[in-house]
Amino acid sequence: MRNNRGTILIDYLLTLLTVVMMIPVIILSISTISHALKQPDYLQDIVATYQLRRILVLSYSPRIEDDALYFTYKKKEMKLSLINENIILQPGTQIFYIHVDTCMFYEENHVIYLQYERGEDAYTEAIAKY
Repeated sequence: MRNNRGTILIDYLLTLLTVVMMIPVIILSISTISHALKQPDYLQDIVATYQLRRILVLSYSPRIEDDALYFTYKKKEMKLSLINENIILQPGTQIFYIHVDTCMFYEENHVIYLQYERGEDAYTEAIAKY
């Protein structure tokens, strides 16, 4: 007959270790959710920024004119600008940022920045490096 007295203690320690390892993930998730609830466009802005950066990495000849960003992507001249409270990529109507009051593009140290305002909050995103 085997002695299994230590097995229960090991099971409890492994369970405790698993719970302790999950605590940082849970705290980070709760923090992200609470931040998203305070600013409903927060997660959409993060996704839009990554999508825009991906497009701009694959593009060339960026230039800023009249509060719009022009560049060549897949051999087409593209324009990123504010239209009806949305930052839209044209031709077409690919919407990146929504509910935007004002936006402007500027270049500093070979990096293109997008600065936009939504309500009383102002945001600045680095969107391209060339």
